[in-house]
Amino acid sequence: MNYIHNACMNGRQLRKKTGKTAAEIADTLGLRSATTISKWTGTASIPARHILLIEEKFGIPREELRPDLYRPAAPSSDAAATSGVAE
Repeated sequence: MNYIHNACMNGRQLRKKTGKTAAEIADTLGLRSATTISKWTGTASIPARHILLIEEKFGIPREELRPDLYRPAAPSSDAAATSGVAE
């Protein structure tokens, strides 16, 4: 397993980050039961099909949830060009 895959968030980490129970997360996401969230605890990461909805509902960036799928945005060249340079 590579280090990026190990950095992916799982169900336990999602519950800790949101401060919600598996049942509350499942309800917010429109899933049938908390068992789905609990299954994510035993896996390496949250399934890709749920990432964007979790980002929307809980405000956790997709890059944090699944860095193996979503890479952090590179700093723009405009930011580097305007950082503290007086004209």
